[in-house]
Amino acid sequence: MRCMFTRQRNAFKRLAKKIKKAFPQLPICILGDSLYACEPVFELCRENAWSYLIRYKDGSIPTLAEDYKSIKKLGEHEEIAWIEEIMHKRKARENKTHKIKWVSDISYGKQFLTVMDLKIEQEGAENQTFQWITDLKIMGKTAAEFAAMGRKRWKIENEAFNIQKNYRYDIQHANSLDYQAMKNHYLLTQLADILMQLYETGTKKLREIKRTIKNISSDLLKSLEQELTEEDIFIVKKRTSISVS
Repeated sequence: MRCMFTRQRNAFKRLAKKIKKAFPQLPICILGDSLYACEPVFELCRENAWSYLIRYKDGSIPTLAEDYKSIKKLGEHEEIAWIEEIMHKRKARENKTHKIKWVSDISYGKQFLTVMDLKIEQEGAENQTFQWITDLKIMGKTAAEFAAMGRKRWKIENEAFNIQKNYRYDIQHANSLDYQAMKNHYLLTQLADILMQLYETGTKKLREIKRTIKNISSDLLKSLEQELTEEDIFIVKKRTSISVS
């Protein structure tokens, strides 16, 4: 297991070097799994002027976990709570209680970190708990945003890579022994998945009519075979401004 973690962290270092070279001025915040909660990753982010919001478990950095728990016991932490109402068409509404607690400016190594935990309570269901570590400052008005962003990492992994690997595209199967061919195959898979998501999300009627993935793919393929109109070409040529915050 430790060997696997080392390989993944080394892969992160190589990827970070390429990203920094390609986008030297781009502000970046790393969303990472708990295996990246370690000083080498923190140091690399500091060198690149990046921020991070990383899933955290007590076993990742025991000393930090002890400090966090001790400060909470003293009551020197901040917290917010709110209730989320979930409406259903054919059954009674459900309430989820979100409780966020966090401690800022915990000294660790060469920096001060913030540890935050989220607990979601729902009647009739097992409580969900999440915990993160970040170098960013968390305040009452931004705590919920940080928690929502931290949970998106799991959503990306579960609803994107997991679907690509185990359901829709079966990328866990070796398609070639040539490394370049493998990369090309995965690039095409990514493009196909992006087009599929745009098509499914942009066509609201697809949610109303239950169509199979095969039928949706066939429809999408047919649309790509259609000849572009002058209006299509005009839209493509039109200058577009994208604001990234």
